Amino acid sequence: MIHFEREVFDPVLIEEMLKHFHHVNIAMNDEDGYPYVVPLNYGFEIKNGKLFVYRIII
Repeated sequence: MIHFEREVFDPVLIEEMLKHFHHVNIAMNDEDGYPYVVPLNYGFEIKNGKLFVYRIII
């Protein structure tokens, strides 16, 4: 379910959220249509006003 009223567009708020959280859960469907969720640790940086998010392998 998507809650469009919860979308965040403010770059300052997005950066603060990324600093606060330590992992994200990414949900997707595989080739057969079965859903699954992958928790990922991440790092990020902002260069020239662009956001770069990196997956961290532990």
